[in-house]
Order: sequence, then C-alpha cells, then structure tokens
Amino acid sequence: MLTRNLAVANATPVALGSSTGSDNSWNLSSVPALASTDASVITGPRTATGAIASSAFLRPANNADLGARI
Repeated sequence: MLTRNLAVANATPVALGSSTGSDNSWNLSSVPALASTDASVITGPRTATGAIASSAFLRPANNADLGARI
C-alpha cells in the first residue's frame, strides 16, 4: 500500500499495478504548491552525522502530510 507519496510533473501517470494507495498526491484533486524546489540541501554537504540537513525541499507549502520529510 502506497500512502502519502508525492508525485510532481510526472511525464507518465502513476501506475500502481496490483498495489493500492491512499492519501497520495495523485489521489487529490490538485497538488499543493511546494515550499521549496531548491535541491541544494540534497546535493550539498551533509551534517556531521552524514545526514541530509532538515529542509522543506519538495514539501507542500500548506504542510499537507505528503512526501518525505527531510
């Protein structure tokens, strides 16, 4: 089951095959605006522990519970 995933500007529609899903961006009537599309936090330096720094990258601006929290 796919839950709370975010798909943005996909060239091909999501195809779940035999899987099921709920509360995903493709189940909504519209995808919320994104807080940030700046990928520098992902491609830039890591924290001292090797983690990606906390960011709003590809998170909905309205704080909808979609996508991965970084």
